[in-house]
Amino acid sequence: MYSGVFDRYPTLKIILGHCGEMLPFVLNRIDKRVRHFEHYWPGKHTATHYFENNFYVTTAGVQDSATLADTIRQIGEDRVMFSVDYPYEDNVEILMTASMHMQLVCEVRDKRMHLRTISTPRVMLYP
Repeated sequence: MYSGVFDRYPTLKIILGHCGEMLPFVLNRIDKRVRHFEHYWPGKHTATHYFENNFYVTTAGVQDSATLADTIRQIGEDRVMFSVDYPYEDNVEILMTASMHMQLVCEVRDKRMHLRTISTPRVMLYP
């Protein structure tokens, strides 16, 4: 993030799996540590700035509702894409555990529909 690549290519987008590989939860710590070494890095902004503007995360590999909720709370629902981690996860198993996430998914969908800022994908579960 601190190489300056996002300053040179501000519209570049990166997608990380597994709810961001823990990055959303350590950005504040990274920002506070790196500020002591700013003269070593060509980047012009904080890691948080780059993450908020250039990164999206997927739910691939995450089957825990609390982790998903924390990720959405930390970076916002507009930066989270629902997905599976094929071939490392069984898609049938994921479909069965998706019901754990349905309430949260519906809350996100309802908020998006209310705000009318982006189109909302339909979530369907088949028995």
